[in-house]
Amino acid sequence: WVLAKFTDRARRALEHAAEEVDRLGGRSMGTGAMLLGVLREGGDIGAEVLKTLGVEADALREQVQQLLPVQSPHAPFTERARGLREDVQRLALQLL
Repeated sequence: WVLAKFTDRARRALEHAAEEVDRLGGRSMGTGAMLLGVLREGGDIGAEVLKTLGVEADALREQVQQLLPVQSPHAPFTERARGLREDVQRLALQLL
């Protein structure tokens, strides 16, 4: 997958998501970790929507940790997160 097609902010959000997975001891990056990455990056419409909905990083982190599988040295995407990533990539290409 080519990160170059995403904005700098989107790439940083995915990097933050991977860091969250590593910190929480997970083995794959799911949509919850992606949301944490968006919250950590902040400053965009996604983060603002989550904040408006009352999503707090610490509470979300606890929920994500409960859902994460056992630790692994790498954090591949879950099937659901892979689908989300592909959908976002398709939408981004349509906007170009």
